[in-house]
Amino acid sequence: MFSIIRMIQNMFTIFSKNENRNDSPAISQEEHNEDHSPTVEDSQDKEAPPTEEKETKMITLEYLEQVFPNMKNKQEWLLLLNNLLQEHDIYTEKRISAFMAQCAHESANFNQLVENLNYSEGALLSVFGKYFDPSTAPEYARKPEKIANRVYANRMGNGSEETGDGWSYRGRGVIQLTGKNNYISFSASANIDVVNEPDLLCNSKGTALRSAIWFWHTNSLNRLADSGDFRALTRRINGGFNGLEDRQKYYRNSLDFFNKIK
Repeated sequence: MFSIIRMIQNMFTIFSKNENRNDSPAISQEEHNEDHSPTVEDSQDKEAPPTEEKETKMITLEYLEQVFPNMKNKQEWLLLLNNLLQEHDIYTEKRISAFMAQCAHESANFNQLVENLNYSEGALLSVFGKYFDPSTAPEYARKPEKIANRVYANRMGNGSEETGDGWSYRGRGVIQLTGKNNYISFSASANIDVVNEPDLLCNSKGTALRSAIWFWHTNSLNRLADSGDFRALTRRINGGFNGLEDRQKYYRNSLDFFNKIK
């Protein structure tokens, strides 16, 4: 009799430990910096499953036509999106809508896979006022390579302005992966050498999409998508709220589409 009681007690103890082990850690509210440089801790963090079990959603051609009518090569993107998003746990209405909205804004509807840095003098002062003033802006205006080398110098793993790292590792892919550190980390994760061949991120749609998914998971963005906190999600990606209204428009349109077909 005693041995049976001990067995039941042991089983209860094991069950309690397993139950505690499955608790998800709280999301850190610490602001990620604007350089898209996730920390080592972020890259090791495991994505939590959706808080509620929901039916897996597939992207359809009708969805792309209605939510992203200006997207080119829709059939090609459709195959890539359905293959890769399902494979990487971006399969609920909220996750798909958040991911697609952010990527659509960053890449101009998946059409611009490399960062446009052709800024006028006025735009430099408005967008990059931290790096330019009225005396320096004229020298850099409409010179994308010089602009990139200045604004991305000495951060995100890049060297000084003279090294040219800012231009080499400017934003590419559907979420505009930026900075040498991110290029190195993505290369190691995906086994695709974008450090020595950075244009793979804009010349290959598959690599462009994979880099966005890698960034998404590295920064645990499914959790923010599940919570519905779109502003915090934007801040993680952008470092601020640039283009928030445009991002929100895509997000609302995507959710509306899924609600209509229920």
